[in-house]
Amino acid sequence: MDDLKDVIAANLVRLRSRAGYTQLDVARKLNYSDKAVSKWERAEAVPDIRTLLAISKIYGVTMDELVSEGGGGPLGPRKTSKKKRAFIGALAVAFCFFVAVVIFTILYLIPHTEHYAGCIFTSAFLVAAVTMTALSHAWWGRVVTCVFSSLIIWSAAVLIHVLLYVFLDNPEVMGKVFILYIVAFALQVLDVLWFVFRKVK
Repeated sequence: MDDLKDVIAANLVRLRSRAGYTQLDVARKLNYSDKAVSKWERAEAVPDIRTLLAISKIYGVTMDELVSEGGGGPLGPRKTSKKKRAFIGALAVAFCFFVAVVIFTILYLIPHTEHYAGCIFTSAFLVAAVTMTALSHAWWGRVVTCVFSSLIIWSAAVLIHVLLYVFLDNPEVMGKVFILYIVAFALQVLDVLWFVFRKVK
């Protein structure tokens, strides 16, 4: 059994190194702690069968290659560098606002629609927040994901506020719009609690 631990540990270290991942990257993909990954790589513990299967998918190897001496197998997709991740994120946000500018220009030039053109930019913030939440879930971990999911909540609240103002412009309704932000605050608290207390193996 000790030999098997050593073989698996050596393969895990080699595959992770070749893929360009850190222990924390692997831990996030598996929903484990980086301490657990470290124990596997030091041969102090062995991942269960489900985890080994998940690891094999991450690295693009078979289970047999994970537990066989000298197993390396084909290499899975390489980790995207931090600079490239930041560039892709910035490009995604820029694209959201580029589309917003195009739609804004069209609406502004069409008679009787210029009054609604301003809503487009508020919508762009929401779309950008959703996009960045998806990217951060894959690349940047819980803290950054929590920040961007919080932006979803508040940009959605602001968008609803703007839509109520533009389409209703009713003083009675606008006088109660503070309720919208109370709901947003409650969702914000739930969002933070979810990311803080989410089960980590």
